[in-house]
Amino acid sequence: MKKPLVNSLFANIRALVNQCYLKKALLSLIVVLTCSWSSDFAAGLEQSQIEKRPLLVFFTASDWSGWSIKFKDEVLANKTFKEKIESEFICVEIDTPLHASPSKESERFGITEFPTILVFTADQREIARFGYLPMTGEQLADDLHYILAQDRDLSYLLDLLARGERTQAILQKAYHLAEELCNEQAINLVLNYGIESRDPGFFLVEKYRRTADEKVREKLIELDEPDLLFHVALLDFQEKCDVQPLEEFLGKYGNRAEKYRWQLEMMISQFYLDQDKVELAIEHGELAQENAPTSRRDEITHSLDYMRSVER
Repeated sequence: MKKPLVNSLFANIRALVNQCYLKKALLSLIVVLTCSWSSDFAAGLEQSQIEKRPLLVFFTASDWSGWSIKFKDEVLANKTFKEKIESEFICVEIDTPLHASPSKESERFGITEFPTILVFTADQREIARFGYLPMTGEQLADDLHYILAQDRDLSYLLDLLARGERTQAILQKAYHLAEELCNEQAINLVLNYGIESRDPGFFLVEKYRRTADEKVREKLIELDEPDLLFHVALLDFQEKCDVQPLEEFLGKYGNRAEKYRWQLEMMISQFYLDQDKVELAIEHGELAQENAPTSRRDEITHSLDYMRSVER
């Protein structure tokens, strides 16, 4: 008498299992039926997680943005791009036609210009964002593969750092990768590791470049290393648009940093020339020529000849 109940129970279990597989199959089918481009962001995101493939999202305005139309026709529809990308990425297109309200995805990700491309890893980390680029489909495909490879390398290095392997080589490579990927979270993490390391100079300079934090500048001054303070002087010059930081560096560290003298003197010379202070420009240009390597002296001579012609 209980056999039908048992059979019914197993039938329900099978139905649930089949529904699970059906859901995955339908998600895959969404991509296949549209030439690998879906308009369903939620489905694409889930498919990305299931298949552990990166997600490529194309925000377009198909009936009013000429750049969107051009990018889709010339780049995304390119045969080489389709061959290299659409089998490896989950691709989603989010359209915002004329007179339509912005999509919830556009609002979620702050999309205000079309076209915009976002790239996410399978764990939903955004690793790239860019607009129209004058390139071929093959170039874009290669760039996307490069970005993914760089992100994998960065993840590996961050894992090493988290486990305490913090050599200068690992720290600097991780920092440069994070900067290349514009990964602010990773940049700040690596900077903090680097500043806490035995040789913090490079990372203090980078921190100062990014923040102009006076406390960081003070730490650099305490280190009293001309190679580091040369970069501080350049950063201060750029920030203040004044040659005072360069002149102060030469006055204090010139004898310990001869290799930088000619470059700084030439910068000062150019600054004074732009200020129509030709006499001072010539004076510093001559100092630059005296200290420059032989390979650069002809170039400086031509600059001096020009300054003297202006003075006359």
